[in-house]
Amino acid sequence: MKLNPLIQYADMEIFKYGYRPALVHQVLVGFLSLGHTGTKKQKMRGEVSGGNKKPWRQKGTGRARAGSTRSPLWRKGGVTFAANGLPGSKIKINKKMFRCATKSVLSQMFLSANLNIFEDLKCVSHKTRDFLKDYQLDNKTLIVVNELSSELMLATRNLHKVLIVTPQEINPSILVKHTDVYIEHDAVHALESRLQT
Repeated sequence: MKLNPLIQYADMEIFKYGYRPALVHQVLVGFLSLGHTGTKKQKMRGEVSGGNKKPWRQKGTGRARAGSTRSPLWRKGGVTFAANGLPGSKIKINKKMFRCATKSVLSQMFLSANLNIFEDLKCVSHKTRDFLKDYQLDNKTLIVVNELSSELMLATRNLHKVLIVTPQEINPSILVKHTDVYIEHDAVHALESRLQT
């Protein structure tokens, strides 16, 4: 993987946007809200069976006072903050917010030298050990290629620290999860045309 000097990409719009943490936070929270499907349901203390009768008198037994056997402290009791089975509130992310947040994260990575641009990623074999011989990737790494070949997909699919995507799949949530980002030269221009506002 031959890396290109970053100075030749400094004038591109996606790398000189500037970091806007409030916008990035808002978009990331919106991405997390999309994952709250509301398919889980737990019972609160009023929904589990039994528990109307006070188990023993208030005073004189030497035990702690208790009003119900279905308290969250008891076995077979209700859950304190139970999931209600309703889908969570979805936070809307419009296209301009998405594009600006993505450019903001890319600009910050460009300035902090966590982003690298390479000419071409050659993967002649579909074997993982051959890929690791050619490329030593220690940190959580995101690789953006213009076209994802079957050999490259097979060679990297069981590497839990490496994720290979195309420019159409890039979003702020993916970018902030990875320490190092490698973008193919052709993918940079495809990414810029996608993120034009």
